[in-house]
Amino acid sequence: MENFFKKLGLDVIVPFILILLLFMFFVIYNQAYKKILVVHSYYVDYTWVNEINAGLEKVFKNSSSVKVAYFYMDTKRRYKEHLKEQDGLAARQTINQLQPDVVIICDDDAQSYVTTYYKNHPTISFVFAGVNANIEEYDFDKMNNVTGILERLPMDGIKDAILGMAEHSKIQSPIRIGHVGTTALTIKLDDAYLHQYKNWDRIVMKPSRLVDTFPEWKKAILDANNDWDFIMISNYRNVIYSQDNQTLVPPKEIMKWTVENAKIPIIGLNNFVVEDGAPFAVSTSAVEQGEEAAKMALRIIQEKIPANQIPIQSPKYFIVSMRPKLMEKFSMVLPEIYTAFARVSQMYFE
Repeated sequence: MENFFKKLGLDVIVPFILILLLFMFFVIYNQAYKKILVVHSYYVDYTWVNEINAGLEKVFKNSSSVKVAYFYMDTKRRYKEHLKEQDGLAARQTINQLQPDVVIICDDDAQSYVTTYYKNHPTISFVFAGVNANIEEYDFDKMNNVTGILERLPMDGIKDAILGMAEHSKIQSPIRIGHVGTTALTIKLDDAYLHQYKNWDRIVMKPSRLVDTFPEWKKAILDANNDWDFIMISNYRNVIYSQDNQTLVPPKEIMKWTVENAKIPIIGLNNFVVEDGAPFAVSTSAVEQGEEAAKMALRIIQEKIPANQIPIQSPKYFIVSMRPKLMEKFSMVLPEIYTAFARVSQMYFE
């Protein structure tokens, strides 16, 4: 062997050794990395998704020991059952091929079509975010490889904002509010949460109007003008033009019509409602959802804590979004702290 290297000469030996060392480095380097796959129910054209990702990246940017990949199911647009099943299968195939250490899995559709297929998996842990349902809905209470953070409407924040606006406008008790949304599963879950809330004070929660089509949406808003003092709007991403034309109506088109035809204040339950053109919203922080899910994933990987030993969390924060000029149109007046909060959150729209 010694004679072999002598014949080769240093000009060959040195590069050979460097290549060998580089190869060994990459083998060790890749083995040291832990893999995290983020599976979203929706797609990157949805503000909620981008804000969750911002929260994830805020945590992961300080960790050099993980590789993060992303998969998007896009069930807002691909909302029919057979399409959701296709997207769920594609997500599971990605998991099976990648074999990540942790899957961070966002929103309810992904739980139904992905997480439930990996009950008590011996090597893959799941951290959920943005789940509206109770954990029993997906058997998470029976799974030893799952934890996460729930998505819950910030009810106290919503109530306080409504009471503040009603006081300024001298709306007499009881203050009548109602919810307009769609028949999508997550909206129904949010709607149930609204009705289960017990601390409304002087506010009365009226029967909701959950619709599928744009004409139904328009009727719900016009009826609300006569029956309620405030309209709460959750989501309208899967409203179609009609049963005969099942094309999705662009969100901004829906909100433009709503703002032009509503005669009472509109309160969004998601910050994208304001981005689409509404005057005001109090919403769950998607950034918090991402941050907390990322921290849980790192605890599983770095501290080797089993997922089911990390307590499932509820959100602690909420976000205020506003368009002040449009709030003036609807006589929506609140203390200056709301404006400051919206500015800090970059949710203040001139």
